[in-house]
Amino acid sequence: MTSKQEFIEKLRNSSLRPTKQRINICEVLFNRDKTFHFTINDLFNLIKDKTGEKVSLATVYNTVHAFHKKGLIKLTLIQMSQITTISLILKKKSLSTLKMRM
Repeated sequence: MTSKQEFIEKLRNSSLRPTKQRINICEVLFNRDKTFHFTINDLFNLIKDKTGEKVSLATVYNTVHAFHKKGLIKLTLIQMSQITTISLILKKKSLSTLKMRM
């Protein structure tokens, strides 16, 4: 399991400010062994359930966008029927790099 300090360093190394919300999002995204798929709404609910902290849906969208832009996660678009869902896949390399660099 990765510590908060490791997430803070990873965010700083990626030129991202380590806000409380970003650290909470990191804990939900990167403290897992397997790659997983999720929608923004799924992630929003996971953050509320796992951290008990308040975070806005806009913050989750903006953070996911920032993580994608910095190469920490990979964006995959999935079409289901007539609804287009945004799903994200953790990059294994980023997770491994996170554990090794810290």
